[in-house]
Amino acid sequence: MTAARPFEARTSRLRTGLLMLLALGMTALSAALFFIDTLVAKIIAPIGVIFFLGAGFAIARILFDGAVQVRIDARGVYWRRWAEKPIAFSAIREARETDMMGQRFLSLWLWRPEEHPPTSLMGRLANANKTLGFGDVNLTMQGLDRSHADLVAAYFDWRGTKVRGGGPGTPPMA
Repeated sequence: MTAARPFEARTSRLRTGLLMLLALGMTALSAALFFIDTLVAKIIAPIGVIFFLGAGFAIARILFDGAVQVRIDARGVYWRRWAEKPIAFSAIREARETDMMGQRFLSLWLWRPEEHPPTSLMGRLANANKTLGFGDVNLTMQGLDRSHADLVAAYFDWRGTKVRGGGPGTPPMA
């Protein structure tokens, strides 16, 4: 990875297509519960159909969106799921790899998080990760066409540091 070229990640049609199939399958299973004559099935069926059908529509929207989802370049870190403007490197206090149940993140702690609020629904939902001890912004490559390792390498290449957080006395990245 070289800092001369921006790092960009877009939606992976294969990965997102598989999620779409899963959502459709779960919608069908939920609909099948309508034919089971128990109170629990009658309650769960409409909830499942509405939830998984809604997820399917959201996934379909993402599936056909060819826009860049993550970009790292001289302007900083752009994550479309968070906001429509990039976060400048000077606004980032610390960066660390984090993990939750096997899902890997590049967590960013900001000097002034209030200056970079989430502007998308997904960003507002992702903001809840802060309460679990994660960074102010937590980038993931889930559903995208680049790897977590690519993301981390690009961040530290553009940032110009190879240590966790970039501060003195911090251990090197794993």
